[in-house]
Amino acid sequence: MAHLFLVPHDALFAGPLHALLDRGTPLAHRYSLSYLPALSSLRFLPKGTRPVATTDHLVVGVDFEPEAATTASLLGCPVILARQYGGRIPKGIVSTHIAAARGIVHVSGHAFFSSATPERSGFPLRSASTLGRADRLHLDDDGFFTLADLRSSRTSPTLLVLSGCSTGQHVVHPGDELAGIARVMTDLSIPSAIVALWPPSGGYTYSFFSVFYSLVRWGMPIGRAFRRATREATPILPSDSWGPLVLLGDFRPVCPIPAL
Repeated sequence: MAHLFLVPHDALFAGPLHALLDRGTPLAHRYSLSYLPALSSLRFLPKGTRPVATTDHLVVGVDFEPEAATTASLLGCPVILARQYGGRIPKGIVSTHIAAARGIVHVSGHAFFSSATPERSGFPLRSASTLGRADRLHLDDDGFFTLADLRSSRTSPTLLVLSGCSTGQHVVHPGDELAGIARVMTDLSIPSAIVALWPPSGGYTYSFFSVFYSLVRWGMPIGRAFRRATREATPILPSDSWGPLVLLGDFRPVCPIPAL
C-alpha cells in the first residue's frame, strides 16, 4: 500500500485513528498515512508530481526555540524568534513573512483552541510562560495570531506546521463540516499540514521534527518522512501520550530531490 487516507466521522475527528493496531502494529508505524476532512476531498488532491519550493520556507519560534532553530538549520531558511523582538513578535512581522512563504511554514510554540469560536484559535506571539489566564482570555490585541489572521494573510504554503498544543482540534457541524485548521486549509488551498491533537512535549517535537526535516529536505514524500519520524520519536513518550502529531491532506514531497 503506497499511502493510507483516514477519513473520520463525527466525534472520531478528535481521536487518534493512526494509533489503531494492524496485526499488532500501530497504523502510523506500518503505513504512510494522512487524514482528510471528507472523502470528497480526494478529488481535490492534485495528481502526479506537485511543484516543490526550494528556499522560500519560514520558521517562527515563539516557544521551543531549539526545535525552531534546528528546523531552520535543516531547511536553510529564515527563523523569527520571540527573543529577537524582546520576547514578543509583532503580528505585522508574522503576517508579512507568512504571506510571502510558498514552501514550508513551521510555527513552533504553544497554542490554544476555542470551541465556541474556532476562528479565534491560534498561538500567542510571546512565550507562554509570560501569559496569565487573563491574557489568554483577551484575544483581540496584537499578542495573538489566530486562524482568522491566517485566513487574512492569504498564505498558501505547500506545508503548514503548527506544532503546538491542540492545533488539530475541530468543531464538527452538521454534515461533518469542520471548523478549525482543516477548514482554513481548504479555503486557502493549503495542500498539507501537520498539527497536534493534544499537547506534545517540547522534547518530543524536537526529536520528531529533527528526523522529519532531515528526510524531507532530500525530497522524501512527507507521508513517508512522517511515518519514519513517528517511529523514531515514539520511544521518548509515555504510552498514554503516544502520537500527538497528525498529517492532514497531501502526502507527496515538498522539497525537490537535490541534484548530485
